[in-house]
Amino acid sequence: MRRRTLLHGAALGSVVGLAGCTDLLAPDNAEWANDLRVENERDDPATVEILVEREAGEQVASERVDLGPDGEWELEDLVEFGTYDLIISVDGGEPVQKSWSASGCTQTTVVAVPGGVEFGYVTC
Repeated sequence: MRRRTLLHGAALGSVVGLAGCTDLLAPDNAEWANDLRVENERDDPATVEILVEREAGEQVASERVDLGPDGEWELEDLVEFGTYDLIISVDGGEPVQKSWSASGCTQTTVVAVPGGVEFGYVTC
């Protein structure tokens, strides 16, 4: 009998611990989004041009952002789940292209650094 009580308590604790978690996986939940963040880690200002396209070439977003040294900018809830191409140009330089797979909660960071662009991904 003690074993059943223990198993019942463990099962109940698991269910209570997971209550509401399915809502976190929903694409429309503000905390589970696909955001794009742009940072300037250079000592001088930077103009960052951002183009986001679906793999089929459909344009999703196009932005031009002027950032001071150590400046940052963020576009929240940019895309739905799927695969996209990020095309980034800093100060009119050669564009850099990167594939972005938005399949859950992700924040993609584009960083202007001396001599180029770096990409980072953080999952929630």
